[in-house]
This record gives sequence, structure tokens and C-alpha cells, in this order.
Amino acid sequence: MAIAERPTAWLAERRSGAVPSTTALPSFGVVVALARADGPRMLRHPSYLLILPLGVLLIGVRSLDEISLDMVGPLIFLLIVGLFVGTLITANLAAVRSRRDATDELFGSTPSPAVARTAGHLLGVAFGPGVVALGLTVATLVVWLVAPDSRLMEDVEPEMLPQFPLAIVAIGALGIAVGRWWQSVFGGVFLVAAHIFTGVIWAVPWVVWEPDGSVHAWHLLYLVSFIVGFGAIALLRNRRGLALVAAAVLGVGVAVVAALQQVPADGW
Repeated sequence: MAIAERPTAWLAERRSGAVPSTTALPSFGVVVALARADGPRMLRHPSYLLILPLGVLLIGVRSLDEISLDMVGPLIFLLIVGLFVGTLITANLAAVRSRRDATDELFGSTPSPAVARTAGHLLGVAFGPGVVALGLTVATLVVWLVAPDSRLMEDVEPEMLPQFPLAIVAIGALGIAVGRWWQSVFGGVFLVAAHIFTGVIWAVPWVVWEPDGSVHAWHLLYLVSFIVGFGAIALLRNRRGLALVAAAVLGVGVAVVAALQQVPADGW
């Protein structure tokens, strides 16, 4: 009777630990195979597919004949916002999928360790949303080279473009880390709300548009350190190790230093 009254989540946790998983390191081939399956699956989530049509409706377009060149800029902006939001939500859902589907016990009996799935999720962000972000970056660079004086490119500089793919991978790493340590389907929604209703996104935005080249260099270091730090934090959920702890501490520490270096001398 006492066991029947215990929470379902507690019982699921006990079942997942009933079958010991292997302690061996995952092979690179296994991680790549998982990433190749997970990356495209992220891109098929409705959070990507609905943001652009919703944006078109918000702009007031009722038919394709009404779309003009003046709307290209807002549409691209909505596409970028949708990529950020979709990556954050889908990466977080990928990290909690096995818990939500109650397959942790099944995966525990496989030769590949649980950390392989976390590594597959992290690499899947690069294979899916990261590749899309890279494609948009290349397309933007081509437009900038062909028509640098166009209205669409008036606020774009070439040094801004490398930030975009790294920012997508970084926000995906954040979603996976939160999903691994807080296994709830509301984790991604909470992170989106935190971006909207707090000032963190304005203090250190994912993409900076400053004319100062040194700011871009510090921001690139910030994004790379963020990916390393939160990627290690996500992996620590399934595997403990001094190297992962050092990577998490060093990555987050360097990210904080790089973020502080971006603050103007007179403040925001």
C-alpha cells in the first residue's frame, strides 16, 4: 500500500535505475547516428513550423500578392526569432523525451550509456537547427555581397554573421542542460518566459549589433564558452567526471568574464 501511494515520478526513477547502464564511454559513431536522427526531428516540431505563418498574419498579409520587398526584413526577423524559440523548446523536449515516454529503463539495458543520448542531443542541435542557421547566415552574406546598400542590409555587418550559428547551438545547449536536470516538458516554456519577462536577454543578448569589433570577438568567446559550459552541465547529469566538472566550471566562468567585457564603460 505504501508503494502504491508513492508518486509516479518516484516510481519511474526507481524503474530507470533498476537496470544498470554501462559505464563505458560512448563511441563517436553512436553519437553521430543519434544526432543525425535527432537533428531533423527537432526541425519538424510545430514550434518551428507555426512561427512564420503566424508572423505573416500579424503583419497583415492576406494573400501572396500582398507580399512586398518591404516585408522581407520583418519576415526574416520572424524566421530568426522562430529559429531561436523553436531550438530552445525542441532541444529541451528532446532532453526529457525518454523520461516522458518512460523508456529510461529500456535504454538502460543497451550497450551504449545514457550519456550517449545527451551527447546525441547536443550534436543534434548542430546537425539540425545549427545547419539551418548556417544556411541563413550564408544567404545573408550573399545578399550583403550582392546588394550591400539595400534596405535589408543597412544594419548588417559581416562580423556579425558568425554569431548566429553559434548562438543557435548555445541556446540549444541551454535547453538540453535544463531538460536533463529539470525533467519537465515546461522547461523550454519557462526559459522562453524568462527571456521575455526578465532583463537578462538585454544585458547579454544572443546576437550583438555593436559597431565595435572587439565586442564581437568577446561575444564569440562568450558563445563558445557557453556551449562548452552548458554542454558539460548536461553531460554531468548522466556521467560524473573531473574533466566534465572542469569543463563546466571553466566554460561558465569564461562566459561570465566575456559577458562582463561586453558591458560599456558607462553601463547600459
